[in-house]
Amino acid sequence: MDVVCIGQVTLDIIVRGYTEGMIRPGELGLVDDVSLSAGGDAVNEASVLTAMGYNTTLEIALGDDIAGQMILAELKERGLELGKATVECGKTSVLTTVLVDADAERRFLISKNQEQFACLDISGDLDLNARIVTLSSLFMPPFLDVDSVIGLAKRIREAGALLCVDCSVNGLPFDYYGDLWGYVDYFFPNEQEARYFSKEENPESMADYFLSKGIGNVIIKLGDEGCLVKNAKESFFQRAFQVTAVDTTGAGDAFMAGFLAGILDSENLRFCSRMACAAASIMVQHVGTGNAVKSKKQVLELL
Repeated sequence: MDVVCIGQVTLDIIVRGYTEGMIRPGELGLVDDVSLSAGGDAVNEASVLTAMGYNTTLEIALGDDIAGQMILAELKERGLELGKATVECGKTSVLTTVLVDADAERRFLISKNQEQFACLDISGDLDLNARIVTLSSLFMPPFLDVDSVIGLAKRIREAGALLCVDCSVNGLPFDYYGDLWGYVDYFFPNEQEARYFSKEENPESMADYFLSKGIGNVIIKLGDEGCLVKNAKESFFQRAFQVTAVDTTGAGDAFMAGFLAGILDSENLRFCSRMACAAASIMVQHVGTGNAVKSKKQVLELL
């Protein structure tokens, strides 16, 4: 196995062309497009890696509702391999409304009643026999129990896999996870997340903060400016590929998948960052996350 992606899955309701205040109470508003797509960081990463030809397994949990059935059908259509994913009776699948504005920037709406959602038991029997295991996204379900997350990280280390994680802002401090960070080989926050957790304004200083916690490599996603890659030995910026974005949903996940592809091919970090930016540039030119990246060749042709 090349990669195991562990995390949350959602059914995304993508509304493209919405502008705040455009619809008054009682009115019918017209937007550019409304579509459904299976999403969530782990699903998006696994979709891109699978499309690029890497042997990838997805570990998720779904409710036994209509949304769950729709998600499973789409994952099957994408050719994704499910590990020990569970369907939880009496629980609902996660639905996320994604509002995409004219600049392709997103806002997310989700129910605050997190207890109603199906959630993967990460302390259970997960398939960790892989070269890389990803946790997507920390500070969100199913990664809220610190002891379970640290226990999982130890099992990943014992299995000999690299641990790669991204994160979300959920009002929790970076030290919430205590000793976890010493097990993390690659960390992929975006600029807003990095600023929130580090309280720094400069990307180099942000990266230094995370490295001081014991993380091996820090990759800060800088949107249309590219990324910063830093570890104890080197530090460099990689420019983004200049394209016209129509929907940035899943761009960070495609970026991470492209970077992991470079690691799997035993390439250096500069090549990994170019692969990451290329995959992200493909993703932002499509609505939704399901079929933007179709092959490794498609990504390589941009380098």
